[in-house]
Amino acid sequence: MKTELQNKLFDKYPKIFVQKDLEIDTGDGWYNILDTLCGQIQNLNLLERFNVEATQVKEKFGGLRFYYNGGDEFIEGLTSMAEAISNRTCEECGSPGTQNNAGWVRTRCPSYWSDVALQNQAHQDSLKVKNEE
Repeated sequence: MKTELQNKLFDKYPKIFVQKDLEIDTGDGWYNILDTLCGQIQNLNLLERFNVEATQVKEKFGGLRFYYNGGDEFIEGLTSMAEAISNRTCEECGSPGTQNNAGWVRTRCPSYWSDVALQNQAHQDSLKVKNEE
């Protein structure tokens, strides 16, 4: 995630993002999912019901992973819902997306899948040219 968006989350949810060296290792398209999740968690933190702190936020197997300390089953449910929504949301732009079934699993919208296909084709073409030389 771009530093600007990451810092917005850190500034908006200081009770969750306590670790100063934490990096959000996802695409920008999941910003709104994280913002909504953290908003719900922060509201509960402010009620002093919990003290939930994020320990790691990343993409894994094409979906969002939000690891934390503290909380209860409700927080677990919120996190599971956010992770499930990410499986249908383009990690790059936030539009509705799908996951691929082969290779490195990613969640992308049709526009970004087209970009990936073009990049893969260009790479294959460059390898072909090198082999012919």
